[in-house]
Amino acid sequence: MGHHCVQTLEGSITQHIETQRGRDVTSPLALRSTQWKMLTSSAWVFKTVTRGYRLQFAVTPPRFSGILHSQARGESALILEREILSLLEKRAISIVPAQQSQGGFYSKYFLVPKRGRERNSANT
Repeated sequence: MGHHCVQTLEGSITQHIETQRGRDVTSPLALRSTQWKMLTSSAWVFKTVTRGYRLQFAVTPPRFSGILHSQARGESALILEREILSLLEKRAISIVPAQQSQGGFYSKYFLVPKRGRERNSANT
């Protein structure tokens, strides 16, 4: 019996990119920045609401050493694909534009078995 490989995510992700083109990228929170300014005296809260949250690393991430490609097959590939699309929809992650893809920090994305189900994880 051979292994069954699921197609790469390119099809689903390409479809997601096409549906997002021309769509306003302003977050729902930022659209209400006037109300937020009246609700908080914290500059950090207001900046986070209007500009988004940026991860803060305890140490500087390693220099770019190439793109790491995650590999999954069968049900694992489908679970990861659904999770990636969900994160894209929530704007928790974004697709790196081609002109920026040769820099930055990449980590593999994979599933970890957990009591009768699998949970996604990034290797950082």
